[in-house]
Amino acid sequence: MKKTTIITLLALVVLAVILISSKSAKKDSTIETSVVTETQENVSGYNGELSFMVQKVFLEKPTEMVTGKISDLDGDLQYSNGILAGTINASTMALTTGADKRDSEVKKFLGSNLTATISEVAFALNTTQTVPVTLTVNDVSKEIPFELMGQSNPDGSIHLMGTSKFLMSELGVTAPSMAGIYSVEDDVMIQVHLNLPQA
Repeated sequence: MKKTTIITLLALVVLAVILISSKSAKKDSTIETSVVTETQENVSGYNGELSFMVQKVFLEKPTEMVTGKISDLDGDLQYSNGILAGTINASTMALTTGADKRDSEVKKFLGSNLTATISEVAFALNTTQTVPVTLTVNDVSKEIPFELMGQSNPDGSIHLMGTSKFLMSELGVTAPSMAGIYSVEDDVMIQVHLNLPQA
């Protein structure tokens, strides 16, 4: 009788250990999956930065290179089966130039949103390619050539890099100036870094 009781107790202990181990393993697995999912969202989300550079010429001071950056980007630009197509929207509400007063002035010139649209174009990764991009500022649109390069990330998303030079007057924007103090040159350089999710 005592032997049977001991065996029964041992069986219950073993069963309890198995159940505890199973719950612990399940919990660890859930934590691991959660971490991986969070990492994927950070890597493959539609994020990036658009920046532009202009020369500010002062009458009595050295010329200054002004850089504006916009990190609030969204849209439906996608790369799938060798085709790049879609639109990028950049909200100027998120624009920064390093000076609050200047930020406000630039936003008045650019309006609330900048749009870049790429019609369907064959695009190869890991090579620099000239791609026509239609820029729209204050309802004025102009097709501007961009030098674009795309690279595949380990998670399957695409990192897109692009640069272009053009005149702001081509988009109906008058370069700001202040008589006797400074003027801004018409030439603009624009750069974009964008992480496109896997299509």
